Amino acid sequence: MQIKTVRIERFKSIKDITFDASELTAIVGKNNYGKTAIYEAIQMFFNCSKVNTKDIHMNRSNQLPIITIEFKDVTIENLHTLLKSKNESDTDTWVSENNFNGYLTITATFNTNSHSISYNLVSTGKEKINNKDLKICLPEIKYISSIRQPEDTTFNNKTSNIQQLMDLLTSEDEEEEISFDKNTHSISSIKKSLKQHEERKVKQISQDITGRFQNILGHDSLSIDINVESTDIVYKHKTKIIDHDIQSHSGDYSANGGFDILSSGTGMQSVMILTILEAYVEHNVEKDFILIIEEPEVYLHPSLQRKMIKALKKVSESNQVLISSHSPLVVSQLSPSQLISIRKNNGITSIIDYEPEDLINELGIKPDDVFQYTNVLFVEGSDDKELIQALVTKYVDNNLVDEHVADQLKILDVDGIKTMSFYANARIMNTINSSFHKNYNFWILTDSDGDTPDEVKSEIEKDLKGDSRKIYDQSKLFTLNHYALESYFINDKILPFIANVTASDAERISKRYFDIYREKREMKNQSLLKKVDFQNKFKPKNFFDTKKDVFYEMTWQLDITEIEIIKNIQQGWSKRSIKEIIESIDIETLMDTDMKEITNALTDIFNTIKKKQS
Repeated sequence: MQIKTVRIERFKSIKDITFDASELTAIVGKNNYGKTAIYEAIQMFFNCSKVNTKDIHMNRSNQLPIITIEFKDVTIENLHTLLKSKNESDTDTWVSENNFNGYLTITATFNTNSHSISYNLVSTGKEKINNKDLKICLPEIKYISSIRQPEDTTFNNKTSNIQQLMDLLTSEDEEEEISFDKNTHSISSIKKSLKQHEERKVKQISQDITGRFQNILGHDSLSIDINVESTDIVYKHKTKIIDHDIQSHSGDYSANGGFDILSSGTGMQSVMILTILEAYVEHNVEKDFILIIEEPEVYLHPSLQRKMIKALKKVSESNQVLISSHSPLVVSQLSPSQLISIRKNNGITSIIDYEPEDLINELGIKPDDVFQYTNVLFVEGSDDKELIQALVTKYVDNNLVDEHVADQLKILDVDGIKTMSFYANARIMNTINSSFHKNYNFWILTDSDGDTPDEVKSEIEKDLKGDSRKIYDQSKLFTLNHYALESYFINDKILPFIANVTASDAERISKRYFDIYREKREMKNQSLLKKVDFQNKFKPKNFFDTKKDVFYEMTWQLDITEIEIIKNIQQGWSKRSIKEIIESIDIETLMDTDMKEITNALTDIFNTIKKKQS
């Protein structure tokens, strides 16, 4: 279950606001505008918390808050739990009567006297939901506050910011085996033995307490029964930073004891949060949670702020992420559809409509250095930029374009053409063109992300706003047929340049991947596979990024030989840059593959530049 829409009424500075949440959503506004209040309301809903007097809007105790959340990706199993259905037919009846299609709206209200929370389904019957049943279905909230001090804890005062994120990396596999006393045991079998041991103990305790209980009552019509509901293994971690500039008397750096990460400053804790998020993405740990992180950029160097938003984007591919931010660098990497702009007037928080130019002005989002270039090519990511620059060099080296012409093309990585960074650059381009009679050209190169080129173009045109719409020219939009740049390297002629694989192995694994990709894309198109699952599991990046063998065996259904081939390729990919790979391939081979689609786009661009010069 993920959040689709949130409505908050009468909570702190919020009178009544409603907003849609995407996979990654950022709330933007000045200090004390109510960003934290929004996230506290969401946590109150998820944590089944009581409302406090300080949470009531304008201290009007007779008007308690109401929090309504519409969820998406709700399963039939979720419904069965929430409705307490006795059988599947009861759930099926509810589904039919309410036209259920995977969306579910739940309202949280508070008791006037006790201030306790209760939930109701917004449906034809407005069924009441048990708090415990709802918590079973809801994903866990991981909340990172903006004030990262040693005493800082999460909203429920149980776990520190760092400890919450560390939990993401320490997942427990029930079938993982542990060896001791020359025997091998799974974690599940150990838990079972521990539970049986504890049950024997509490059985004796139950009998003892029952005897005393009945003696006190003077009759035996009542007894005490103690049960072991569950058994868990709890690990408590302590994270230290070892300073290698401090050497102990023994000469052992680690012997200095280090210092607890929780006692370090705000900047160091922010770096640690970034480190954990990057590790979470790298290890591809599957956990169901929603991450709320306020001001992820706090006390980070600009280069680390860029890495932070990149990591959060990766996390949002599998888990919903909600952030707040003041940083021009962070906001510039997000699209307008991912941004919620808030204001506060007369003590009341509200959401405002805005144009990209409004945020560019307010946050001071700066364009790239485009002033000295009359020809600009916008690409989506740093890897795309590296590939295009390597191909341009290849063009020059093979006399396919004059070096003077090539030098006139500026390649800009704006991390997506829907981002605020693109809008900032488009704004400058529009101003320049208005002043210099449209002597400046710019092109956009974007991949398909699993959609068709026409679908991508339609989506782009729908999202264009302000100055970017004024300078948009469909003839200068190159929408590639493949999912991403990695797709162009999955080719039997190119893979032998990446790793020591035979032509037959390269052909086998390339064909296997694209067969899987096309099958799953068709399932996605027929709504048999969620788009997010298709993108997360079958994107070409997974071909080159190292994952556990079980992923390729179970998800891609590769055999042992195919897994060995792909692991070999991954080793070669990790040792060389995209630039080095392109340099090692002759231009004829490149143009004899699907890479020709990209080189054709470059040829069109250079022809336009040369035509303008003549």
